[in-house]
Amino acid sequence: MSHLPVSDAPPSRENALIPLILAVGIAFGVTVLLVTVFNYAAKPISVDLGLTPAQTAGALSLHLGVLVIALPAAGAMADRFGARRVILVSAVAYGLSLAAIAAVPSGPLLLYLAFVVAGAAGAGVSPVSYNRIIVHRFSRNRGLALGLALSGTGLGGMVVPWIVQPVIATYGWRPAFLLLALIAAAAGLFAGLLAGRERRNGEAVPDVPGATLRQAIATRAFWQMGIAFALLGVAVAGFMSQLTALFAAQGLETDAVPAFHTAIGAATIVGRLAGGALMDRMPARLVGAAAAFLGACGMAAFGAGIEGPMALLLIGAAVGLCTGAESDVVSYLASRFYGVRNFARIYAVQGSLFMIGLASGPILGALALATIDASASLTVGASLLALSAAMIFTLRPPAASFVPS
Repeated sequence: MSHLPVSDAPPSRENALIPLILAVGIAFGVTVLLVTVFNYAAKPISVDLGLTPAQTAGALSLHLGVLVIALPAAGAMADRFGARRVILVSAVAYGLSLAAIAAVPSGPLLLYLAFVVAGAAGAGVSPVSYNRIIVHRFSRNRGLALGLALSGTGLGGMVVPWIVQPVIATYGWRPAFLLLALIAAAAGLFAGLLAGRERRNGEAVPDVPGATLRQAIATRAFWQMGIAFALLGVAVAGFMSQLTALFAAQGLETDAVPAFHTAIGAATIVGRLAGGALMDRMPARLVGAAAAFLGACGMAAFGAGIEGPMALLLIGAAVGLCTGAESDVVSYLASRFYGVRNFARIYAVQGSLFMIGLASGPILGALALATIDASASLTVGASLLALSAAMIFTLRPPAASFVPS
């Protein structure tokens, strides 16, 4: 099947400002914010609420786990009502749910409930909704547009630690969550209001080609892609959620974690932009496989005990490039393999498979550190990324053509 752009997004509508606006929403959206914050808030939450580290990690796993159901629901609503409406409603709901987390009393149950509600409320401010606007309005430069928008994940990874860590250190984790609630709501409203609609006022869903969700899930490519990125999610989430503990176990200064996070975030932005541009010119599977393999090399190097500022910078860059592969490649391939008519539904199910891996990562990472040493844990993570790279590299388009050549 051809990977040439299909005529589903008139070039005249390819406004370069749109991806940049959407990047702000993604930076403080549901798939970025709590995953980044958790590394700094987990210990204060555990102490304040009287929980073990594994119990606290369970809250993040539940938050990510509920997205397995919430993302397809948000995707269906975005396909039916338009992404903009879903983004605006979800932005307000997500902000309120983050504020509710700041008010939970001691014990795990209400903390778990608050994290679950945040996942359900925030599903509309995920790349599922934002990317729907991109694939409907960009065709010729779709890869670059997706890379620009999804660079918001790197932006969030760079900015959020520098906001959260000093607030937690000075005022505690509860005021930090209240601040995040305001920022998340403002970012979602900004992106939803300024990015515009993926279709004009009163216009019906465009009569564009594309598979139904049922047709997509009947193909081998759908499941190979989903499993590959689920494995990537396990490895990355397990690593990112345990950075402070891994630094301590490897004999490194934990004060260096924010700088390491910044290196990952910066590399994620570079990877999004370079990867997006490359996907418009070469097979996306090669771009995704290379990024996942770089992440495997970085994780293996960290587990081998390589240290020093330059070495840590390179390791962070490798992991950041890997992190940049996930939504970029999946969203591009989903739109090219299956068309854009039901993109949000199809991409959301792919996102759910990734979230299964992402949700498993924090608790598996915590359990791994409790049962085996840090070096062995990192070796396991590197192996998962290497397997993911092999599966992405061997991806082929489905036999049935859902878009014109």
